[in-house]
Amino acid sequence: MDLSLKPFLPSTKIAVSTLNLFDTLGIILLVPFFDRIVYPFFLRHGHPLSQLQRFGAGFIFAALAMVAAGVLEIYRKSQAPSESPYPTNSTDTSTISFLEQHISACKNLDDFNPFAYQTWFAAGGSCSTTPPSAACVQIGPSLSDGTLPLASILCEDVPLVSPVSVIWQVPQFLLIGISEILASITSYAFFYAQAPPNMRTFAASLNLLTTALGTWLCIPLVALANSGDVEWVPSDVNEGILAAFFFFWAGIMICMTAGFVLQARRYTPVVLVSGEGSELEWCACLLQGGWILLCIKMEKRVIENAAYEKHCI
Repeated sequence: MDLSLKPFLPSTKIAVSTLNLFDTLGIILLVPFFDRIVYPFFLRHGHPLSQLQRFGAGFIFAALAMVAAGVLEIYRKSQAPSESPYPTNSTDTSTISFLEQHISACKNLDDFNPFAYQTWFAAGGSCSTTPPSAACVQIGPSLSDGTLPLASILCEDVPLVSPVSVIWQVPQFLLIGISEILASITSYAFFYAQAPPNMRTFAASLNLLTTALGTWLCIPLVALANSGDVEWVPSDVNEGILAAFFFFWAGIMICMTAGFVLQARRYTPVVLVSGEGSELEWCACLLQGGWILLCIKMEKRVIENAAYEKHCI
């Protein structure tokens, strides 16, 4: 994708890794938005979001992020220009300059340069240096002087960058940020609230373990996606079907969300009541429409008050 900041700063390009910042920035900026606007909005209208409801909403936003990424990948491939061969005439500077400016950001132009491969072969080949890239291979015999003619070198065509701006990936990172706000942040409070006092640390560690397992699960899933005749996630994404991989993840999230809803409706909350004086560290849970509203560290008078729901998180 085009890494330039068009139309604002067309001459400035950003690194691909910079996109991860939008996930972090989205969380930093949107947490106050949810705390001050979104959650109070539902509270004022008599439908406060319980922790389990926030979990479910977070899963839905994660699925939407994958769907959006898949749709964008389909559009990116439809707009990607055809690959272009590296010129065999070293004086064709205009074509070489064009390829330097439009080559895919994940590729190195020298890897597709037959002259670089020719230089490597003349220097002794595998006996002295590493070949430039697997993009170029020898297909014919060498000359008597030990050199390799261009006719004996076959290089892959140079993949060109899609004109679609990389900024179009920002919405997917923001959707993932919203998902983390609703699901990940809420999970810390949920695991703490539903664990016995002497097992809260252990419960929190189990919560973090799910993140580690989710990261590890990417490895076998990518291997599974690339095990067929056509790799879904190859090194050259133009040769694969990356959109199918995104939709696959979206399908997994939808199935997991459906399973979560079924379990959440049957979930029986653990209710612990303790404390002295007018404060309670834990208070009873309010069941409303099959969902659980947890109240933490509330005063007895609040529990006895008719506006009990307004103080539930």
